[in-house]
Amino acid sequence: MLTCLVFDKMLNQKDIISLTAGSFTVHVWDWQQFEIKTSSANVQTDDFITILDERKPVFSGVVKQSQEDDGAFTYSGFDLRYLIDRIQMNYLLKRNMVSSAVYSGGSFAILKNTIQLAFPLANIITQMDADKTTFSLSPRMQTAFAFHRANCISNDMTYQVYLVSNRRVLIEGKYLRDLRKEVVLLTNITHQQGEVIKNTKEAYNQILGLGSGEDNNRDYHFIDNRAVNDYASCYVYDIRENITHAELVQRTIAKLKELQFEYTVKFSTMSNHIAELGQEYDVGDYVSFRMQNGALVEDLVSAYTVNIEKGIIAPRYELETGIKKGSLTAKLKDLKEGGYK
Repeated sequence: MLTCLVFDKMLNQKDIISLTAGSFTVHVWDWQQFEIKTSSANVQTDDFITILDERKPVFSGVVKQSQEDDGAFTYSGFDLRYLIDRIQMNYLLKRNMVSSAVYSGGSFAILKNTIQLAFPLANIITQMDADKTTFSLSPRMQTAFAFHRANCISNDMTYQVYLVSNRRVLIEGKYLRDLRKEVVLLTNITHQQGEVIKNTKEAYNQILGLGSGEDNNRDYHFIDNRAVNDYASCYVYDIRENITHAELVQRTIAKLKELQFEYTVKFSTMSNHIAELGQEYDVGDYVSFRMQNGALVEDLVSAYTVNIEKGIIAPRYELETGIKKGSLTAKLKDLKEGGYK
């Protein structure tokens, strides 16, 4: 059963509405848009909505636009990570970002503190794996969202944020799982292959991270993932900041991970599912896909889009694996060649 909860600006639940149609996307890192259609007029801009499927939250967002057409209302906006993007790191850390001081700590603990700043009236509830990672903050990181996105890439983690009841915000976080041997999605059996975008001209297999110092005294970290028969393709990551060697290593590893996303493949589910999203696998899992040409692709499930038809979640959803380099989302504009902005 599909339910849509409506909350006011103070995070108080004010209504439960039925949906006639809609669409929303859940992404492994980046905030996404949504659109819902209903006969209810009791939704205002800057209200919050949460979509529940059998009592389980599947999407939460903030309404930014409302349209009416002959008694039918269309509401659109963005998921809750949109608000995290609006929290400045100066405010988050209460210090001057020009400083070269390193800020580090447990990744999930820092995430919880950030969300608490975005929702100061909320009781933050966490359902997350053991906090076993750390991440150092670059002084050039200007927003909390950019910080957490880099944190996710570096530490192989992901999270979702849901508003579940009066002033209660739930954070579901996890580390990316390798299910490539356990879950194989077969084209024309479990999924129908759609658009494929490939880009191999920047498929780097080496990276040279350059940190503090000058000329021959420049601190560096080099990673060589080149196979025996591969031509060398090295990316020079010139950070030019006064950072420690440990942070240079960490950021170089994160940058190389980001450069590995070479393509995007879109799938939509078939009615005779074998492996089901949310049960056998989820966003943030590495799984295998058998392509139409017979090739086996092993990749990260980076996003899925759910469509709502006649008030229920449609049996077909769009699934995305791989990320086209250079266009992760508009947020990639914040990633400059000289390092994180």
